[in-house]
Amino acid sequence: MPLVTLTSDIGQQDYLVGAIKGRLLRINPEFRIIDISHSLSPFNY
Repeated sequence: MPLVTLTSDIGQQDYLVGAIKGRLLRINPEFRIIDISHSLSPFNY
């Protein structure tokens, strides 16, 4: 079972995290998806 970890700055306020997980599971339904964090500080140029 492949393991995928997700770490991002997109937050949990909308559908994006769910959309990413859905796309990953469409690619491979056996993926085990672990959320590390979606609350990182945004990248600042």
